Amino acid sequence: LYRPAGGERTPLCPGITDQAVADEAGNWHAPQDEYMNGLNVMQFVMNEMPWLVNDVLDQEGWTIDDVDVFPFHQANAMIVKNLARAIHAPKEKVLLHVDGIGNVGGASLAIALCASAEVRSHKWAKALMCEFGAGMSGVAMTADFSKTCFLPVNLC
Repeated sequence: LYRPAGGERTPLCPGITDQAVADEAGNWHAPQDEYMNGLNVMQFVMNEMPWLVNDVLDQEGWTIDDVDVFPFHQANAMIVKNLARAIHAPKEKVLLHVDGIGNVGGASLAIALCASAEVRSHKWAKALMCEFGAGMSGVAMTADFSKTCFLPVNLC
């Protein structure tokens, strides 16, 4: 995931960075457009995030079975399901909320939590959250949601 132009290295320049060219697949991109290589993103998530999740579990002294809910970045259903499978998380504990919303970046985790809390009678205490994205970066952390009130999602 990257945007070739628009930063300090290659500032935006009308007439230059906004000129689109076709790639080998016939897709048109300008240097100021964001670009994603989906296969590379999937490989990054599958290679890097499971060990990060396990490292966080080890630091906390938890096992997968100790976790009540797994809110992950809602990149797409395939990535969420494959990451859950890779760390052996029970399907019923993994939040999946991309239908009708899609990937909304960092907000996807919060939306998934709130939307899932609306339709589930949740009793979440131990959560293991995981985000990944732009610049091929990722983070995982634990949280205690036992005293957390999740508000309904309002997508106006």
